[in-house]
Amino acid sequence: MTSERFWILVLAVTSFFAGVAGGVLFAMDRFPRDAPGPFASYRERLVDEYELSAYDESRLRQVLDAYQEEIERLKSRQLQAFDEELARAGTECNGRIATYVIPEDRKHEFRLACGIAEPEPFPPSAPLH
Repeated sequence: MTSERFWILVLAVTSFFAGVAGGVLFAMDRFPRDAPGPFASYRERLVDEYELSAYDESRLRQVLDAYQEEIERLKSRQLQAFDEELARAGTECNGRIATYVIPEDRKHEFRLACGIAEPEPFPPSAPLH
């Protein structure tokens, strides 16, 4: 092997490993693993309390993500009636959780814990994002 070929090979290998390291660092920053989110402790509590399956936990995550988006949308509008709309959004979120996430045999217990007297009428065709 001549010295030019050796140095070209060293440069190529060094560039490859520098690219791999940069990609890993970028991915760690860009895509954090298990980012807790604003409702992480609430989600964990519901999962533990109602013994939710992995599927139900993913649906709960979707409902809470949609609720967070609704809160952000309301904040951006800076309405004077923010509290009323926030309360309505919270009630809808609890209704979605009761309808789509909590097992049928524990729904009454969940509604009592949330102070929901009757199930909120919520159309099943509403998107969960």
